[in-house]
Amino acid sequence: MTPTDADIRSAFEAHKATFMPRSCEGKEIDGVDLILLDADAAGCVSDFLASGMQLEEDRWEILLACAGQLRTVVPHLQGEERAYFERLRGLVDAVAARHGG
Repeated sequence: MTPTDADIRSAFEAHKATFMPRSCEGKEIDGVDLILLDADAAGCVSDFLASGMQLEEDRWEILLACAGQLRTVVPHLQGEERAYFERLRGLVDAVAARHGG
């Protein structure tokens, strides 16, 4: 089931209300920098919401790349790091579903 606009907006507000765990600073998993992943993914979701639930094609490509990176890194995380990035993955997947991704 595709999430509603309200679901995505609510999930993004919940994500923005939290901070990435400090233990993620400077951390890379399989060549993926967690700080950059967080910034790219959240930036795409923010753009999606700000533009009436749409993205330019280059932003879709970035979002879909982030979705793949999140699938790679989340299994390597534990505790609060995992919870933070699982929440971000759910949000990115919800937006990607709008693109058929």
